[in-house]
Amino acid sequence: MNFTEVNSSSLNLSHTEELNFHWEYCKDLTSVFLACELTAFALAFPIHGYTLWLITGSASIATEIFIFNMAVLEIGYSLFIPLADAVYVLTTYQSHFRVIAYTASLLLFSRPVFQCCICVERYLAVVHPVVFLKYKPLRYRVGWAAGAWGVTLMFTGTAVSLYAPQFPIHCFITYILLFLFVDLFCSLSILRVLKRPKLGQGEMERRGGGEKEKEGMNAMKKRAFMIVSVVMTTMLINNILTAVIYLLCDFIAPKVFCLLDAFNMLLLVLCGLVQPLFYLHRSRKLPCCLRGQ
Repeated sequence: MNFTEVNSSSLNLSHTEELNFHWEYCKDLTSVFLACELTAFALAFPIHGYTLWLITGSASIATEIFIFNMAVLEIGYSLFIPLADAVYVLTTYQSHFRVIAYTASLLLFSRPVFQCCICVERYLAVVHPVVFLKYKPLRYRVGWAAGAWGVTLMFTGTAVSLYAPQFPIHCFITYILLFLFVDLFCSLSILRVLKRPKLGQGEMERRGGGEKEKEGMNAMKKRAFMIVSVVMTTMLINNILTAVIYLLCDFIAPKVFCLLDAFNMLLLVLCGLVQPLFYLHRSRKLPCCLRGQ
């Protein structure tokens, strides 16, 4: 028996009672949720906080504005999840639901947008470098980031107002898959370009010279190929798994869904660490980089 059958057919619950009934199923897994939330917070807060501190303390905010925004929303997500649980347990859930629903949805809906911004930026830098240089100044990036937040706020507000007090599951799945399609297109286009020989490299090889230059170019291309491949893989795993779990919510046992949701939340935070870790590695701020100096 799925959620819909239990709530609508058997018990005739109102929307708010229905949502509370869903939460009742997860009470037995409070320790699992708490362990996942604390682990997520312990991992996300220091790494994203350090990333924010490095970006704001340097001149790189112009080039890392999307990673900066990603770090802000990831910190907000890792802080909000345990806060949402506390609000639910300690206060009247119905009176605070819209604030909780809107904030949770905003953080969830903004993540794919800024992931897509990073992918599109890299796509332009590799595939269309002339266009990338034209729109490289900070004013364009700030406008791009502001537009991303504006779209997210508008879309989240519309979704919550239409679906509240239920979470807009099908809307959210369509949303993340749409942005995943754009991410995959950009990532695969970048990988295809990186596999091609660089302009002039064939002539260099025919002349038999420039071994150091060739090795340097190959190392840079391999590193870029690896970064794009890792980011694309984590996005695929995270988004596809999230879509599958939410699509199955009406067809699996409620406690199984709660358990999957708890671990998916932790995976969501872990996948969000990929971009800041690459930034820290590039800035030579990771312990492994310091040992190599």
